[in-house]
Amino acid sequence: AWGRRLPWRAKCFEQGLAAAWMLRRRGLAASVHYGAANGEAGLKAHVWVTSHGRPVVGCENRDEFALLASFGERAKGQAPFTSS
Repeated sequence: AWGRRLPWRAKCFEQGLAAAWMLRRRGLAASVHYGAANGEAGLKAHVWVTSHGRPVVGCENRDEFALLASFGERAKGQAPFTSS
């Protein structure tokens, strides 16, 4: 739903949130990372997901983006995400 409300096409945003949700639902750790870069066409944003430090989705070009925020997976019984 949020991907449809952004002023740009955010395929990675949708995929990242879906991947994190699916991992959490199965009791696996997931970290969602948000980054930005200033490209030739203006500001670009990107989302990628890791699990236990391993790439899950969107990681192939993460080095092109400055990390803005990361939200890590919760332990069972804690809040859904915590800022890192």
